[in-house]
Amino acid sequence: MSKTKILFTIPTLFHNPALVKECVDSLLKSLENTIYEYDVWVIANTETQEFTNWNPPTGVYKDCSNLEFNIAKALNVAISKKTDHDYFCYIDEGLLCDPGWVESVHEIYNKYDNIGMIGNRPHSIFKDYNIKLEENVYEILWSDGIFFFKFDRIKDGNAFDESYFGDCEAQDFCYRLIDMGYRNLYLSSDGYGINHRIVGWGAKSSKPDKLLKHAAASRELCEEKWGQWKKSKCMTLDWYKGI
Repeated sequence: MSKTKILFTIPTLFHNPALVKECVDSLLKSLENTIYEYDVWVIANTETQEFTNWNPPTGVYKDCSNLEFNIAKALNVAISKKTDHDYFCYIDEGLLCDPGWVESVHEIYNKYDNIGMIGNRPHSIFKDYNIKLEENVYEILWSDGIFFFKFDRIKDGNAFDESYFGDCEAQDFCYRLIDMGYRNLYLSSDGYGINHRIVGWGAKSSKPDKLLKHAAASRELCEEKWGQWKKSKCMTLDWYKGI
């Protein structure tokens, strides 16, 4: 029987190389005794000289998506690297991982029926929509930080909508999964060894004002597309809970 194989990716502007390298090192260390096979891809939005000169560790590969501020394009480029992988896992460049975390995430993913994706950062909508399944595990509308899902959840080559720049590609993807009949989960960092560092816009890009402008436009686009849908989902949950 073949081993489960995971394709990990870290999308980045590579504005803060030390942050990315620390994330890569943390991921590799957490996987030293893993039972899974894996590949790791770091995808930069633009080909800077520093990224060109960077020699990643053994087992880590790099490429460039050539679309500045577009996380969705970087994720789609990473998805295109699939060979015999069973799962895809996006890792935010601000993450530090403890040994055993991916085994725990994989176990939860396959414990419940019809799971679309698993994330580990809840965001503000968590207060309006969450269903506790067990300690540190919640059904939610969307999450990120990590993005762990089976490759068969993707119906075509472009899983992420490249209309979004700087923000909201995760929300859009998660909402589409729910419309396809899947459930999304949030796992608390407290219980699953995935530790977030707060990374400001200025640490992510040399052009934070431009990045923020793109992000604001993407939020408007997402609200226009999904605003009523979100309200409907939250109202339905309130009714279900008897609120």
